[in-house]
Amino acid sequence: MRSTIRLRQTVIQLMFFWFLAVFFVVILSPRYKLKKNATYTQEQTIPEWYIEIFENRLVRMQLFPVAERRQMIKMVFGKRPELKEFLLERFNLTRNGRNVGGRMANPLGTKVEIAGQNVANIPNRRTEYVLNTEDNCTYQSPFVLILVHSRWSNGDRRYLIRDSWASIKSYNNYTIKTVFLLGLPSDGLNGEKQKVIILENRECGDIVQGEFVDEYRNLTIKHLMAYQWTLSHCRHVTFVVKVDDDTIVNVFRLIEFLTSGDNILSPKNNVIYCSACVNHGPCRDERDKWFVSKSEYSQDKYPTYCEGFAYITTLDGMARIHNASLVTPVFWIDDVFVTGVLAKAAGVRHKQFQRFYGYTIIGRRLPEHLIKKNLFFLQKHFINDTVMVEMWKKIFDQYKLKT
Repeated sequence: MRSTIRLRQTVIQLMFFWFLAVFFVVILSPRYKLKKNATYTQEQTIPEWYIEIFENRLVRMQLFPVAERRQMIKMVFGKRPELKEFLLERFNLTRNGRNVGGRMANPLGTKVEIAGQNVANIPNRRTEYVLNTEDNCTYQSPFVLILVHSRWSNGDRRYLIRDSWASIKSYNNYTIKTVFLLGLPSDGLNGEKQKVIILENRECGDIVQGEFVDEYRNLTIKHLMAYQWTLSHCRHVTFVVKVDDDTIVNVFRLIEFLTSGDNILSPKNNVIYCSACVNHGPCRDERDKWFVSKSEYSQDKYPTYCEGFAYITTLDGMARIHNASLVTPVFWIDDVFVTGVLAKAAGVRHKQFQRFYGYTIIGRRLPEHLIKKNLFFLQKHFINDTVMVEMWKKIFDQYKLKT
């Protein structure tokens, strides 16, 4: 009996000294030796290995992309304890296997006044994926990623796009990838309509579907999901294009523009190239579908934002906007919120479409002389799939000798 007790005491002593030795080795090691009680800010020098640890950890957990180092350093090493608590909460939720994609309170924990709103703790949303693309670009680097916002019911139009401009995977040795962003149909996750979408994705493998109902009041969720997916699954893309599924993309002209000396964009620019709306305000007509009440948006003018049918940006611009979305109350009109409110908060600038590198509105008569002068073709007052097919044929015919 005594020998058993002595053995236990010996084991406990050995374990104690072992932990003590490990503790002193770690503390005295210059790799881990940081100033005691020091508060690091983004202006101070942080050891490179320390930053990389946090970058790899956050990216691996897919909490949010760390393309903007200063933002991460500010959150981790700054003087704002609530931001550290926010990161810690995200870490604990992920470590415990819980869903981090649901509604989250404003991590600042205080009232945030942005673009006329003054609301406390309005939840932000990280969207979970119901469907994801089989061929994402994690291990490849497409030059251009085209994000097509599509309604769940527009399956015929998605097939039309795949057979037309999205069929061009490369031009002048620059690769192009197209992904469709959807929400859930009206009958939910287990309905018959969802089964059709599942079959479509099995066949095509290019759909990213979020766990939200696909309706106009949820367009902001879809828009932010597109950013979330790009920054976590396609972090090495050079340029990103967002379009609606009724927009025709002249992919040939697009590549020429992005690779020419006339291009005002570069991969490191925090710029959105679009048809910018300046001094536009919310609709106050209660009979209108897009009515916005004073409680939703109190100001008479929106910040400058992009018309949603098409715009071009960079990964740097997307990362800034995405990071701003983590601490900004949500507004339901996606074009205004993402390319206006968030862009302004993130310091992302707008550049207007230039002559010969913009868009034109098409009707039943096809403007052949404008084909090589525009990046995008928009059907504004009607949507006719036949016109879209004929328009693409004319675009392809003018460029086919180069393909």
